[in-house]
Amino acid sequence: MITFAYPHLLYLLLLLPVVAGLFLLARYARMRKLRRFGNPDTLAALMPEVSRYMPWVKLTFSLLIIAVLVIILARPRATSGLDADAAETETTRGIEVMICMDVSNSMLASSTDDEAG
Repeated sequence: MITFAYPHLLYLLLLLPVVAGLFLLARYARMRKLRRFGNPDTLAALMPEVSRYMPWVKLTFSLLIIAVLVIILARPRATSGLDADAAETETTRGIEVMICMDVSNSMLASSTDDEAG
């Protein structure tokens, strides 16, 4: 069984239809503007680099990324079916390690005196 540490964050999945609706609204507005500008078939010949499928691919990946991020933020956890109601507390100790790298221009300074030579 899967439970979530923050199940209230799953309400953010309601953003998916909102994003899809905004995309469809933008596509409709774009088509209206192109029709006002001229014949869409003629304009398609003038814009050969414009893909018909790429916006839909980008939308699909965007919705997938949003869904995965929301699920990750909700922190899914696997629980055993036998003791799902019993709360277990486990204390762990560890060491945190931070690795830092200085990339400023001060690192370009020479440590030897080259001008004295």
